[in-house]
Amino acid sequence: MEQKQKLDITCSRCGHTETVSMYAWIDPNQTPELKDQLLDGSLFSHTCRKCGMTAGLIYPLLYHDSKQQFMVQLMDSFTEDPFEQALSIMSEEDELREHAARKNYRMRTCIHPNDMIEKILIFDQQLDDRVLELAKLSTAVSLMMENPQIHVEGLYYSPSDHDDGFVVMTEEGFAGETELDKTLYRRIEQETLPLLDEEMLSKTRIDHEWAVKAMNMKKGRRLS
Repeated sequence: MEQKQKLDITCSRCGHTETVSMYAWIDPNQTPELKDQLLDGSLFSHTCRKCGMTAGLIYPLLYHDSKQQFMVQLMDSFTEDPFEQALSIMSEEDELREHAARKNYRMRTCIHPNDMIEKILIFDQQLDDRVLELAKLSTAVSLMMENPQIHVEGLYYSPSDHDDGFVVMTEEGFAGETELDKTLYRRIEQETLPLLDEEMLSKTRIDHEWAVKAMNMKKGRRLS
């Protein structure tokens, strides 16, 4: 059963306050409909019953896929051990600790719902988010070299029945999509990841900042 938490929300438009229930954790294998709500964004929005205004919500949420063996923790602030905090509220705490101790169990943290959604899409496709973050970094640089007039703010993984790719976001917003270079993916997987140390490979926060540090480490290893 999903664990809920209650929070008082005050509408920024009309000032109406109401109590809403939010999930502290979900397992898509138990309630797939909650996964659908997470992926379409509705789990992170609230509509005021008085004036009808819809606003976004960001709150701590643990996504635990017990079959694919990965966890993604959405946080509103950083703690020394976010998973300790998350696991402490779950009834299957002992079982989860046992799962998490397995070598192939993936654990990730993020601070925005879009990043959480992306992680879930990546892991559902059995891909390595570390490889994809490095591929996004390389792809963004290539796009800006080919189009000097644009500044890529971010890339988001977008799965497809045909060719996976990235949604391109610039300062103006959505700027289209670009394909994922599978040759680049394999090269990063085979040549770059082996150059990273265990500390980098075991980080739970895998994002653009991680990719930049990883590339710097790769360059340093090659120079030495």
